[in-house]
Amino acid sequence: MGLLKRKEEKTAIISIRVPASLKVELSELRQVADKNGFDVTASLSEAVMGWAKKIREELGLSAKHANGKPREAFMQTGER
Repeated sequence: MGLLKRKEEKTAIISIRVPASLKVELSELRQVADKNGFDVTASLSEAVMGWAKKIREELGLSAKHANGKPREAFMQTGER
């Protein structure tokens, strides 16, 4: 096991409209998760990344970034 760890990718904020009831439910779930040591934001981020990958596949878009590197490598390192 190595001692060095990769830097996490920088984050950015996106805004989406959801039904008000979902916002309330997510807020309640976040409070319970925080009390139990879980990170709802990380879980939601992973889910959104999965949705983006599925959308890309359904649209028939390349899994490679414009520089030829796999898109997953870009998402992990932030390289362009």
